[in-house]
Amino acid sequence: MAWKVNDVCQWIQSFGENYEIYVASFKKDFIDGYRLCRFVDDKTLIDYGIKNEDHRQKILSGIEQLRKNLQNRP
Repeated sequence: MAWKVNDVCQWIQSFGENYEIYVASFKKDFIDGYRLCRFVDDKTLIDYGIKNEDHRQKILSGIEQLRKNLQNRP
């Protein structure tokens, strides 16, 4: 996935204003599209301070959807 760190941050923010507080952690660790799809899991999100289980689930579901979209590309 060719997303840059700012693309990932915008994607996180697209979940709603309550998610904006997580952007700094993604920026700090330079989470780009590749890292997002390959390395971010529930433990990573907890390490980033995302204690809210619903928020983690929404982000993880979004990552799974991104992975599926990449697999279905021609």
